[in-house]
Amino acid sequence: MTKNRSIRFLLLATLAGAFSLVLVFTVLYGARSQSRHLEEFTEKYVEGISKSYFDALNTMMVTGTIDNRDMLRQKVTAPEDVLDVRVIRSEQLNAMYGRGKESEQSRAPAERQALQGERIEFYSQNEQGRVYTLIEPVIAQENYQGVNCLGCHQADEGDVLGAIRVDYSMADSDARLRTQILTSGGVQVVIFILAFTLTAWVLGRLVIARLRRLRDRMDEIADNSDLSIKLEVRREDEIGFVAKAFNHMMGKISASMNTVMESAGQVEQAASRIASKAETTESEVLAQKENTDQVASATTEMAASAVQVRENAINTTSKSQQTAEAARDGEQLARMAVEGIEKLNQEVQSGATRIQQLDQRTREMTDTLEEISNIAEQTNL
Repeated sequence: MTKNRSIRFLLLATLAGAFSLVLVFTVLYGARSQSRHLEEFTEKYVEGISKSYFDALNTMMVTGTIDNRDMLRQKVTAPEDVLDVRVIRSEQLNAMYGRGKESEQSRAPAERQALQGERIEFYSQNEQGRVYTLIEPVIAQENYQGVNCLGCHQADEGDVLGAIRVDYSMADSDARLRTQILTSGGVQVVIFILAFTLTAWVLGRLVIARLRRLRDRMDEIADNSDLSIKLEVRREDEIGFVAKAFNHMMGKISASMNTVMESAGQVEQAASRIASKAETTESEVLAQKENTDQVASATTEMAASAVQVRENAINTTSKSQQTAEAARDGEQLARMAVEGIEKLNQEVQSGATRIQQLDQRTREMTDTLEEISNIAEQTNL
């Protein structure tokens, strides 16, 4: 959510939150502190009333006008804030001088507790507001607020003769305090608004407006692709340092771009030379391709011849193997033939012998037949 907020909004929101926190804390602390100061002042003021009332009572006892003490009480309770001032008599004092008036008798547990010698003070609430009550015990001493109690009262040191009760209303004081707190809070709110407005104006004038100018200038540089544009540096502060750093960066980028342009020109020239060499290389490659094609064709023919030679070699090998086998078979057959020829020779020789014998017999038979023929002819048979 905060990623889409502007820096101005975030800063002012943070400032408003901080001022509000300080304002609330200041008002609460001030209210608490002033309330405590008011209570301390009230407690001292009521204690003064109690002591003054006691001193006046002592004076009336010395002058013999103690019976007019109601007049004194009315005079002390004349202010609206003083609700009641009265004497609370102890049982010891009642025993010595009588019970006195009904208003002087103890009626509440706090009053009886004060008659035990304990200082009682507390805050209560009525229809008008807060009420501070002080019940101060009167202890018999040789010097109690400048008076020797033991000289007039038959009591021992430390006996509680009675107590002075004062009920003081803090309604008006609290109302004035609330008015002061509200007034102080209102003044602080006005101061906060003025300070916030002044801060927002200063922030917009010294920061936001200058950042917008920086942004517009950067957009102009981006839209026009003009690296020669520089940012204005009017103040030597953080934004001025940013502008200086941006100008320095743009100078570096511009120098780098010039270097790149020069390098690009050199690259273009080198590319032209490379293209020229490429054309020459292309023609050489084409010629080489033709030679390669011829070599490939010859290689193909040689491969075919090699395949044929391989096949012939395989056939020759096969036939050689067959011939070897046939030779072995022929050798065996020749051996058998030689043996057969030898046997046949032997048989031929035997047959020749027999033929010779037959020829000889044939001749003998022929001679015999010739002799018979001759004999026949001679006999005319």
